[in-house]
Amino acid sequence: MGGEEESGFVSGIESFEKFLEERNYDGLNIIYEIIEGYGHDTVFKPSIRNALEIFYGKSDVGR
Repeated sequence: MGGEEESGFVSGIESFEKFLEERNYDGLNIIYEIIEGYGHDTVFKPSIRNALEIFYGKSDVGR
C-alpha cells in the first residue's frame, strides 16, 4: 500500500489484513507493507518489484 493513501482506503486494507490473519489459513503468509512516497495510482510498480524480490528470495521484507 502507498504511504500517501487516503485514510478510508488504509483502514479497509488493514481490516482485510487483520481478517485474513485471524482466519489462520494453513500456508498463507501475509506481508503487509506501506511504501512511503507513493499513492494509489503510483504504488503499483514498486509493489510488483517488492513482491518479485520476496518471491525470489532477494528481500528481507516479511522475514
